[in-house]
Amino acid sequence: MKALDDRVKELDEREKEVSRREKLLETALKGAEADDVLSLNVGGQTNIAVSRRTLTLFEDSVLAAQFSGRWDDSLPKDKEGNIFIDQDPALFLELLSFLRATNSHTIHASDPPLPRLSRAMDILLEYYHLTFCVFPVVMCVHSGNVDVKEEGLCRFSVSASTPSVVYLGQKNHNRGIAGFSIVVGKYNELKIGWYAYEIPAGDSNCFGENNYSMFLDLVGSFVWDGSSRKVCEPPLEAHEGSVVRFEQTKNGWSWSVDGGSAKMESTNRWANNPQTLLIAMKGDCQISEILYVKVA
Repeated sequence: MKALDDRVKELDEREKEVSRREKLLETALKGAEADDVLSLNVGGQTNIAVSRRTLTLFEDSVLAAQFSGRWDDSLPKDKEGNIFIDQDPALFLELLSFLRATNSHTIHASDPPLPRLSRAMDILLEYYHLTFCVFPVVMCVHSGNVDVKEEGLCRFSVSASTPSVVYLGQKNHNRGIAGFSIVVGKYNELKIGWYAYEIPAGDSNCFGENNYSMFLDLVGSFVWDGSSRKVCEPPLEAHEGSVVRFEQTKNGWSWSVDGGSAKMESTNRWANNPQTLLIAMKGDCQISEILYVKVA
């Protein structure tokens, strides 16, 4: 009995210790908020002063997690105590300039200038999971009765009670989209594809078998390539929970549904014109992934 009592006492003490440490951590995190000024060494360029608020502006990014305050003791530091970041100074400072401008942005001011997009900047943004923070996308309703919910960076759920058209818009930039994935819900109609130009305002029939549209019809199991209908063989069957994936390759475009595929070759018309991702639907789906065209 005494052994049991001792064990219970030991567990109680451990629980109290865990609780004490959690409170210390919470206090540390609260104390490591926004107004802290951090000194950085970026690739050898030292004494760069920046507020924690700026570095943690986008909460879901790796950069925000790194400078949340939780890991301060484990971050690498130089001899002077500056936190060391092993990145190109010019690139990182350009990103930092954007973060500072965004942090102080007001609704009455013009949008902060975006970082100059290069392959090196693209890699830096991907590394810190900042691509869609800096170059965001929005899901817009073109026509119909649609409920759109943003569920995170580049993740949207769409529910249409009537035949509707929604499209993906780039916010304050024109980066091209090279691929996406959609999780299918219950649906009566579902066409997924592209429109070659800006979408005509008020034209509910803009997305169909015309010269400016290219899409996969999941109900009819065919692809429209801008000029002709191509039946998918074997048929592409999509049910609730299926994942539809689109990818742009050097040789054209391809769709896949749970491993099946339907491919088509690109044309000069589609290669040279702006393209807008559209979904014509009645039912539910979720945009779960979006890929930008890689920077050369």
